[in-house]
Amino acid sequence: MKNNEYKYGGVLMTKPYYNKNKMILVHSDTFKFLSKMKPESMDMIFADPPYFLSNGGISNS
Repeated sequence: MKNNEYKYGGVLMTKPYYNKNKMILVHSDTFKFLSKMKPESMDMIFADPPYFLSNGGISNS
């Protein structure tokens, strides 16, 4: 593992980018991470997919 990585429930993750006031921003494989989380343990999941996936790549111009 790299210095900025750790395991949570057997899932390799990078350390949180932000962790304050009960809000944690993490970088991980979404499906692997969520499969290890306890049901109803999160209030919101914000997933940011790669850019330029729609309209032939012109949706963000």
